[in-house]
Amino acid sequence: MRHRSVWPKVILIVLILILPLAFLGYLTVSQEWARFTAEKQRLAGLRYLEGLRNIIEHLQQHRTASLGLLGGEENFRPALVVFQDLIDDDLDEMDQLEEQFGRTLGTAEMWAALHDNWEDLRAQHWFKKPEESSELHRRFLASVLGDVARIADDSRLVFVNGSRHYLNDTLAFRLLPQIEVLGQVHTLATGTAIQKSISLPHRAQLLALTGQLKVLGDAVRNNSESTFDHDPTLEDSQDALVFDNTIACNQFVDFLNASLLDPPRIDVVPAAVLESGQKPRTAAFRLFDAQLASVLALTQQEIDRSRRDLGIAGIGIGACLLLSVVALPWLASGLRRQPASAIADSYAQLEKDATTSRTRVLAREDLSTKTVEIPDVPVSRQPDEGIAAALARLQEEIQGVAAGDLTCQAEEGDEITSSLAQSFNHMNWTAAPGHRPGAIHGGPGQCFNQLDPEHDRVAFAWQ
Repeated sequence: MRHRSVWPKVILIVLILILPLAFLGYLTVSQEWARFTAEKQRLAGLRYLEGLRNIIEHLQQHRTASLGLLGGEENFRPALVVFQDLIDDDLDEMDQLEEQFGRTLGTAEMWAALHDNWEDLRAQHWFKKPEESSELHRRFLASVLGDVARIADDSRLVFVNGSRHYLNDTLAFRLLPQIEVLGQVHTLATGTAIQKSISLPHRAQLLALTGQLKVLGDAVRNNSESTFDHDPTLEDSQDALVFDNTIACNQFVDFLNASLLDPPRIDVVPAAVLESGQKPRTAAFRLFDAQLASVLALTQQEIDRSRRDLGIAGIGIGACLLLSVVALPWLASGLRRQPASAIADSYAQLEKDATTSRTRVLAREDLSTKTVEIPDVPVSRQPDEGIAAALARLQEEIQGVAAGDLTCQAEEGDEITSSLAQSFNHMNWTAAPGHRPGAIHGGPGQCFNQLDPEHDRVAFAWQ
């Protein structure tokens, strides 16, 4: 029954040791898993933005070509067909991204609505006026930018520290809106060049768009500088692109002011407007692609780091649990081999050995050479014959100790040597009746000795 009660005790000890470790391991693993899933969601959001970026680029080109064709420029028709095919290819790629990341991002309804909007636009823009076709494209692109913002929020792109925060913010909320404003300015300027005139509403709209373009360009530049402050390694590859984006936008605005807004009459050809507007858009898309590649690489590094930390935490917890399982039978068997009574007996034996170890063994010849020092007794300066005689008697009585006679005692009746005799007799050297030859015993609190016949030694100890 005693052995059966060992297992519950061992299990209780192991649980007391394991539970805190298991709790800390759970917290560590849950934290690493949360970080891992968050980084995976950010990666999905960035890949989704990459697909939407292609749609935005080709849809802007489709808008410009549709405006030119509806304005009477037949040379835009081949380009319009090419851009429609490019958008169809982009949608096919987005179908794959939706299948891969749609469940993570929850974009099923959004993607279905985007498909429907494109089908409606492709079917209707042929029968619209240039301004109406441009408005259809603007609404469609506005809905795509809204989807970009939603994906950025749902995947928590900007909820990171360091350079990735500024990169994600630039991609989703600065650079893509700037590209769309550039597209609107480009389309409006191209229509103005085709009509060779500009109305007051179009002039006000063009001025407002160029103002937005400057604000967004400054935001892109400021975010890029903050990115370089946190990660100087990105400056070498992106600083020139940021500069090109800023210069291209400023040159395009200067071109619009010189050719469309300031002169009394418009003589610029649509092809010049197309070429001038294409440069800032190309520079902006190049900067977008470079920053997207950088943030994708940084996010993948975080995913790999989180995966490695998860593996280390899992291995550590598994090793601790395995060690506990292995140690459980070993601990139980150890307690079975040495139960509590055996431990108590061992402790008692240790006490006994410690007591015995205090015994001293002295040789007989050493004992015979021991002398008893008699403390000096103060005497008068004039010696008294009575005192001398008492001291002489005391010396004769106790001198047998030097010869090994431990039974001798001093007379305590003498007034002079009474104190000395009592001190000597206090050791209570008495011979026990019936002792073996060579053995002298004492009672409790007394000294006993034992003659060792084999080694001719006398062993004694106080008890």
